[in-house]
Amino acid sequence: MGLGGARTSVALAHDDDELEWVDLRLVPVSTSARQRRSQPSATVTPRTVTPQTVTPQTVTPQTPPAPGELGPAMIAWLRRHPLWVRGTGPRLLLVDLDNLRAGPARWQARMEVVAWLARIADHTVLAGQHGAVARARPHLGAIGDQAHAVDDGSDLADHVLLDAADAIVAAAARTVVISNDGIFIRLAGRGPLTVVSPGLDALSDKLRVVASRVVDLTAVEESALESLGRVDERG
Repeated sequence: MGLGGARTSVALAHDDDELEWVDLRLVPVSTSARQRRSQPSATVTPRTVTPQTVTPQTVTPQTPPAPGELGPAMIAWLRRHPLWVRGTGPRLLLVDLDNLRAGPARWQARMEVVAWLARIADHTVLAGQHGAVARARPHLGAIGDQAHAVDDGSDLADHVLLDAADAIVAAAARTVVISNDGIFIRLAGRGPLTVVSPGLDALSDKLRVVASRVVDLTAVEESALESLGRVDERG
């Protein structure tokens, strides 16, 4: 037998202790051995795994509101949820136009809401920087001419609104102020105060505390969009 090779011969011992080398290749192979040798080695077939297919749900795309559609929907919501608390005092509306900045569609809707609120208020005062007032007037109708335009500067429009409120002598006035600015805490104690915040993330904490009610204008917009079956693209 050669080293490292297959065994091809074997030595057979006889009674006289003589060895006889026999070539194994010449020895007949039994039938069972021949069958075992002819059988192929076992083959392991890997299990085929069919990948899971996830079919996304079909979502009907929604469209943003058409021009002039959002404002009436917001007004409809406000009819069901009045801003002024019940009472007998006059209704005062103070609007900080600088706080109402938004894209074209939402700006128009917000101005339509302001114009509608002005029609049902007993006293209305609007103020903002020149740019905001100029942008607002086309959507405000007759009330737009009464908007006070101020130069750029911190709190100038706020002071105009507060001075006008101070000039209105009325007991238990019911006030709605559309602004986030903390300076309007001066209105506390005059009567019920509803704060309409253009965005709660920017609302003054002090103003939130003294307010009788706080209304999130952004949430009103979202409710109006939902009623229309539309999406908000922040237009």
